[in-house]
Amino acid sequence: MKNVVLWVVVLLFSCTSPNESQSGVISVMSPKDFQEKLIKSPDAILVDVRTPRECQAGMLENAQRITYGSDDFQSKMTALDKTKPIFLYCKGGVRSAKAANFLEKSGFTQIYDLRGGIRAWQQAGLNLVK
Repeated sequence: MKNVVLWVVVLLFSCTSPNESQSGVISVMSPKDFQEKLIKSPDAILVDVRTPRECQAGMLENAQRITYGSDDFQSKMTALDKTKPIFLYCKGGVRSAKAANFLEKSGFTQIYDLRGGIRAWQQAGLNLVK
């Protein structure tokens, strides 16, 4: 019986998306929800973790770019204000999920990740700035 309960628990936790926090610190949001939450958070920090080349096609308005995997990525990310909500996005959602996990481990408590990245944002018909 104990083995059955253990397997049920393992299966439940394995169904959680790898970029969602068990602690609830990271919220992975659809483009529309991400946009609405961002609008309602005037003190938010918006971070694009794509490369400079990827950003040439356009970014979300007021985003700052901190390239995931760059030499200064960790120092720039940990220099952000931990008391403010952090909104992250990349091209498809993988790098921003990794960045979100890094921020959570670094003590940030309000992290919002754009599900599907900038691709999903554009598919939802939302605007970019160049």
